[in-house]
Amino acid sequence: PNPLLLFQIWLNLPARNKMVDPHFTMFWSQDLPRVQETDTAGNIIRLELTAGDYANHDGIHKALAPPPDSWAADPANGVAVWVVDLAPNAQWTLPAAQPGLNRTLYFFEGDRLMIGDDKLAELHSCKLGSGQAYQLRNGPAPARLLLLQGRPINEPVAHHGPFVMNTR
Repeated sequence: PNPLLLFQIWLNLPARNKMVDPHFTMFWSQDLPRVQETDTAGNIIRLELTAGDYANHDGIHKALAPPPDSWAADPANGVAVWVVDLAPNAQWTLPAAQPGLNRTLYFFEGDRLMIGDDKLAELHSCKLGSGQAYQLRNGPAPARLLLLQGRPINEPVAHHGPFVMNTR
């Protein structure tokens, strides 16, 4: 087995920011904020925050600062990138966020995951409404999820290789 886990996530920029000075920040694993919770049965839930803050009974957990001109730099855009680890049989509520955001949950490791009354198969994703909370119930094996969330830019997209612009 390959112990490397890699998700390469590129966020588009609005047209007004396409030609800003480039900025690169490496987010090392040991520097990412982590939150640990337990459900009512004592099962552990862990969140790793790459982007987007997370609020719970302990307060607000802040992600590292995003690149200054990125879409994630403006909190009004609601960008969140979280890895969620659920212990076997854990139950966790994905909190509601601002209405109108794109929100996708990718179930990339585990056996069985229920979102409300719906089953999500491993290696599948689902789009969720951002303005409501969702009850997640894990099956008998540890599970890992990737949450991607953000306000749509609503501008034309023209891409060529790794570059994304608004016109060809």
